[in-house]
Amino acid sequence: MFLLYLFGIPAQAFIMDLPIIDVVKVSLVYLPGDTMKAILASIIVYRLRKHPFFARQSKNLAA
Repeated sequence: MFLLYLFGIPAQAFIMDLPIIDVVKVSLVYLPGDTMKAILASIIVYRLRKHPFFARQSKNLAA
């Protein structure tokens, strides 16, 4: 997520021909939602990896 913001904000400022500080201010509105999505996705993946079905799949791929 950090890399997307790091490269995306300057690219957006360049493409839209806007000052970078204005684009940073507008993009900060999306930061809380993106952070929550990243945390939720991490929790879901962590729990799914413990599920027997996915544990079985990963063992078969490793062999």
